[in-house]
Amino acid sequence: MVYHFNHYPSPGYSKWDINGSTVTQIEGRGSQGSVTSSQSTASSNGHSGQPVYKYTVQLTMPSTYTQGPWFVALLGGGGAGHLSNAHSDAQADTWFSTRGGGMHLRNITTDAMKTSPMYVTGT
Repeated sequence: MVYHFNHYPSPGYSKWDINGSTVTQIEGRGSQGSVTSSQSTASSNGHSGQPVYKYTVQLTMPSTYTQGPWFVALLGGGGAGHLSNAHSDAQADTWFSTRGGGMHLRNITTDAMKTSPMYVTGT
C-alpha cells in the first residue's frame, strides 16, 4: 500500500494498492503523484525452497517543485527488515533471497532509517 500527500504548490493526495506488477489507484484528489511496479525473480529457491520475487516500485512526484511525504506499507510480510541506501541491489537481493520479505529503500540513508523498528544493518 502506498500513500502520497502533496501540500505544495497544489494540494492533493493519492492511495494505491500494489499486487506484483499491478498498481491500482484506490483514491485520489487534486495534485497526484504516480506509482509503477515491476517484478523479477531474486532467487528461484532461496527462502525455504520457495522462489523469492523482487518488486521495484517507482514513486514519482506530480511536478518538479512538488513537496509532500510518501508512506509505504508492506502488508503480509516483511519480517526480514528494511535496508537503506548503504546496500547495493545485489546485496539486498542476497539478504532477502534467504530471509524472506522486506524493503530495500534505495533513496533513504542509514541515519534516517535508524528510527525504524524494522531497520537491519544487513551484511
